[in-house]
Amino acid sequence: MCTNMVRQLWPYAVAFFAAIFAFAKRKVISATLEKAKVSASNKFWSWLSGKVAPTQKNNGRTYKGTFQGYFEYANYPRECYFEVIQDGVETKVPVSRTNLLSGVQPGILVEIDTEVVPGFKFEVIMRVRKRQH
Repeated sequence: MCTNMVRQLWPYAVAFFAAIFAFAKRKVISATLEKAKVSASNKFWSWLSGKVAPTQKNNGRTYKGTFQGYFEYANYPRECYFEVIQDGVETKVPVSRTNLLSGVQPGILVEIDTEVVPGFKFEVIMRVRKRQH
């Protein structure tokens, strides 16, 4: 009678152990996939932050002196520049195209704040101030 009962319960026992094995296997697979997802996410964001560097706050410049003019280069690429003379030193600064210097007359004392754009050959004018002697 015992052997007959064992034969009847055997499929249930196998199903029970198979269910426990499947549950444990599911937990292991789920944990492995979660770790792979976190690792891939961390690698992606570290790669992206390396490619897209944040702009630094200390990349601004200020030019002071007598404004000489706002000009456009004759050759390609058609970029613009302004000239400032301070203490006998002439400074020519390539900048992006802007209207901030359109109202400034040559010979006026100015302070021009620019921001250096990493990877480009020009600066961006942020502010223009007229100075008194």
